[in-house]
Amino acid sequence: MCVRYDGVEVDDSYCDALTRPEPVHEFCAGRECQPRAICSRGRWETSSWSECSRTCGEGYQFRVVRCWKMLSPGFDSSVYSDLCEAAEAVRPEERKTCRNPACGPQWEMSEWSECPAKCGERSVVTRDIRCSEDEKLCDPNTRPVGEKNCTGPPCDRQWTVSDWGPVRARPQGGLHQGVAGVCGW
Repeated sequence: MCVRYDGVEVDDSYCDALTRPEPVHEFCAGRECQPRAICSRGRWETSSWSECSRTCGEGYQFRVVRCWKMLSPGFDSSVYSDLCEAAEAVRPEERKTCRNPACGPQWEMSEWSECPAKCGERSVVTRDIRCSEDEKLCDPNTRPVGEKNCTGPPCDRQWTVSDWGPVRARPQGGLHQGVAGVCGW
């Protein structure tokens, strides 16, 4: 039988005759063969779990989860997940936590703090450093630096213009309307 990607049977002309599987014959060794039902629902199948993503400490293992459907006796095919979800089959997990022996003592550090310097100034950024185990177990010679110099953002000098001031009469005659310009950082 020719079956579409979603498991619906269609006319044989839609399938490539060269890829048609051979019929499967079942020998029941002296007893009556049990009829095989062609399942209209999908079923979940999984690959083996991968190795742990880390060789020490906590990591993850992954596997492939696919929905399969029996298209005819002896012929299964991977189909869209919707078919298994419609059958309300519980999807197996694709990821799980794995734990290997601890990695041993190592230095752990936070992100650098934000540079507090204003434009054109210099300052210092810091970060927290700690040993993953007792501080005495970490090698002090490999301790990362906890502070470093930083420079504030560049100072872009630009004119800032105020609103127009009130109109005033000039002693020499005529009118004057003022505007203030300030060069600032």
